[in-house]
Amino acid sequence: MNIIQSFWSKPLFEANKDASQNRYNGGWINYRYCLLSMAYSCLTISQYYPKIELYTDTFGVNLFRDILKLPYYKFHVNLDDIANIDPSLWAYGKIMTYSTQKEPFLHIDNDIFIWQQFPDRVIDAEVVCQSLEMIDNFSLTDYTSAMDYIKKYIGDAPQIILNSKCKTAANMGIFGGNNLDFIQQYCKESKAFFTDIYDSIMKSGDMKGKFNVIYEQLLLTELAHKHQQKISYLIPNNDIDEIVKYSTIETAQYESKYVHCLGRLKKYNYICEYCCPVKLK
Repeated sequence: MNIIQSFWSKPLFEANKDASQNRYNGGWINYRYCLLSMAYSCLTISQYYPKIELYTDTFGVNLFRDILKLPYYKFHVNLDDIANIDPSLWAYGKIMTYSTQKEPFLHIDNDIFIWQQFPDRVIDAEVVCQSLEMIDNFSLTDYTSAMDYIKKYIGDAPQIILNSKCKTAANMGIFGGNNLDFIQQYCKESKAFFTDIYDSIMKSGDMKGKFNVIYEQLLLTELAHKHQQKISYLIPNNDIDEIVKYSTIETAQYESKYVHCLGRLKKYNYICEYCCPVKLK
């Protein structure tokens, strides 16, 4: 299985800092912490998967290969092709990366750090994600507010989305698997959905970033249900205590061996220091 990451540089520099879920500075306090965390992510993963590959744009190749000299086994320039996409819609870079895969793969977000190999049940899965989000339980309002907007203003959205009860969605901090037919069908439908509603999303103002979870995570979950495709999870228990354990950087290297620095975690100084132990020259 190929282990991959992706990096689209446009959201890092051009995202509107007032927009919901923007990825300005990668969501970190500043650009320094952003670079340090991405370097640390690569370094921890490459300890266990030395053939990790990066899908990025021209800027990313220059930054990570030529300047920082991170030990990616191979670089792919595939994200220059989406330079015209609004940077609030950062998840589209991931969709584009998934869609280029011709062999089984596992995509790992660059705010994830690991201290052991992934278990066989992850590597051998037909489709695998990080965890299952219970939307009501976790008060994940991006889903509900984006869905409310779609149902009110985008009536020609796919029926599978319009009919969604929006109760659960797969967290795609990691994503991939061995069933490439299903994964490529998902990518095809996600790109079509994205293209069809792009102009409508642009009219939503500062809530544009809320739609990322719809065309990436919710759509995957609904398609898997429709096609009776099982999704396996790195974190099989979806109770909040278990999720917190896997986002606690202070103890992760001793207990969970995996951490995903979600959302607001990147805004705390002490989290930034824990996540950025490497020093850039």
